[in-house]
Amino acid sequence: MAEIIGLTWVPPSLSEFQSDAYYVKAIDLYESIEPTDGIEGMLAMQMVGTHNASLKCLRQAMACSQSLEAQKVYLSQAERMMGIYMRQVDALAKHRGKAQPNITVGQVNVESGGRAIVGNVGVGAGSAAPATSPPLIEEPDPQPPIVDLEKPARGKVRQ
Repeated sequence: MAEIIGLTWVPPSLSEFQSDAYYVKAIDLYESIEPTDGIEGMLAMQMVGTHNASLKCLRQAMACSQSLEAQKVYLSQAERMMGIYMRQVDALAKHRGKAQPNITVGQVNVESGGRAIVGNVGVGAGSAAPATSPPLIEEPDPQPPIVDLEKPARGKVRQ
């Protein structure tokens, strides 16, 4: 808990009671993440620190005495901290196995009479979905004209 308290910025003008409220809030934020292992504990601590840093930058940007240039710097830093925070949220979700899988589909060619499956496809025992007929693609896209790249075409393109 000492590390979390060390990550918490407290205005020096606050009373001890008010400072304690900041610390309790930081500990509450940490506990609300509910870390289950060391990695999650370290990440949760970083998330509390990043959150507090972004709020401090936002507070500084909104101070009446700040010049426009200083406001821009503080807002830029707050935006940076919020981006880091979102990456930390994603890392926590990934560690917990709740992250959305990334699926990349390259070029797909379906020949005449072929079928394409649209949706989730599992591999292995127990991963098969109930048997349903996959959607059919009636006609594939027309093939582009074939161009002989060895010899530069003059005039018309050979097909």
